[in-house]
Amino acid sequence: MEAGRQAQAKQTLTLTCTHTPPKQTGEEGSAGGAGAAGNGDGSDEDGAWVGDAVEERGERRAQGFPCLWHAFHNAVDRFGPNDFFVMQKCLKEDSPNPTLKAVVALLKLGGWDPDVFYKFRDTILNQVGRRPG
Repeated sequence: MEAGRQAQAKQTLTLTCTHTPPKQTGEEGSAGGAGAAGNGDGSDEDGAWVGDAVEERGERRAQGFPCLWHAFHNAVDRFGPNDFFVMQKCLKEDSPNPTLKAVVALLKLGGWDPDVFYKFRDTILNQVGRRPG
């Protein structure tokens, strides 16, 4: 029974993309948009990184990689950096004594960010058992 649930979960999480990106022209280049309009070295000879040109370039690249675009936007829309900041702030300000489990979960969610660790250092030190000397 458990194996059936695991197989179903794996099928649910699988992202299948059958889109074939369009062939790229000389202006877009073969390496994700690097070419005559931008050679990838950060130069701005033709103003391709200014104003509306940035949006147009982003839209062209998104059309070439629709699965990546959707995955990125889903991740940011579902739980973005601001959501993490708000959750961290609420845990710090609204909970006078958060549990160690909550702090470790926040650290894990934040990719073990040292800044988050520093903000909750007192909570961690007060709740971690001390080893006898």
